Amino acid sequence: MKDKFFSSDEIGLLVHSYNNYLSGIMGYSELALLECEDEDVKARIESGLISGREAVDFGLQLLSCVSRAKTQSKIYSVNQLLRPFIQSNDLVLDDKQTVPAKIKVDSTWFLKCLQMLVNFVTKMQSKDANGKTNFPHLILTVDKQSLVMQLTGEGIQLLPEQEKLLFQPFYSSRHLTGDKSLGLAVVEGFILQMSGSIEWHNEQGFEITLPLAEE
Repeated sequence: MKDKFFSSDEIGLLVHSYNNYLSGIMGYSELALLECEDEDVKARIESGLISGREAVDFGLQLLSCVSRAKTQSKIYSVNQLLRPFIQSNDLVLDDKQTVPAKIKVDSTWFLKCLQMLVNFVTKMQSKDANGKTNFPHLILTVDKQSLVMQLTGEGIQLLPEQEKLLFQPFYSSRHLTGDKSLGLAVVEGFILQMSGSIEWHNEQGFEITLPLAEE
């Protein structure tokens, strides 16, 4: 039997149907929770709802993998959008850069994807002599048409085969960092949906390019 590959549109329809079924299951579970008086049964229903929410999030990640995420893009100042994120993650911003540029993105998805990249770099980078890992570095540059972001860590060297598969679903998570998410495929799909690009280079780390917003 030949391998069957689904198109992005077909996956989008599958996830839409999947979410419809989940909505019904979770809706009735929430109604049952309101009417239930047995605490043990309540706890079981609540556990089921937690699993349902995780399933909904998985569906959203799957849509992002194929550049079909539900987004609400707006124009943001790069400094306004990134400064709180940089501070909360203790990122090292080279030369304390100020970037007078704007990009058009969905801020929730954009910051979520950046967090995934930071988590990957943090887990993968080597430790110093004291057994500690350094904070990742972020370098921002702007040309006439694009914002370029470089996110780097210490001592991360991927093999050619790892680089090739890095943005495949589940590869970075299951084979490199040991978690159960869809991995960096979610990030690549979203960046492509925003008309950008993302690459990995052993010397420079992640390089993300996004078009500047037109005023």
